[in-house]
Amino acid sequence: MLVNHISSQLDTTSIKDLEKNELIRLKSRRSGQSIVCVKGMVWITQLGDSGDRILNAGEQFHTTLPGLLLLEALSDAQIKVCPERKAGIELPWPHPKTVNHGLVTP
Repeated sequence: MLVNHISSQLDTTSIKDLEKNELIRLKSRRSGQSIVCVKGMVWITQLGDSGDRILNAGEQFHTTLPGLLLLEALSDAQIKVCPERKAGIELPWPHPKTVNHGLVTP
């Protein structure tokens, strides 16, 4: 079994090709990190979370806790690991679909 390590300090999105049965250990300091299965099938388990997940191509998982994640490719696969979401994101105001008096346009 192949074991790889991905840095817990991801400042940019990274894409990783995985061979069947390849295992990746990922440590995140915060929740909110996204893991997208681009192709193939990937199994994910997160320390402290009682449920395991299987992602198929096009599906994604958002970490709910900081800590250790293990990912295993159940087939040849490709994943995209995105950095943690930043707090304090500013939203446009007023919302682009609102007009005077708070009426929403179709």
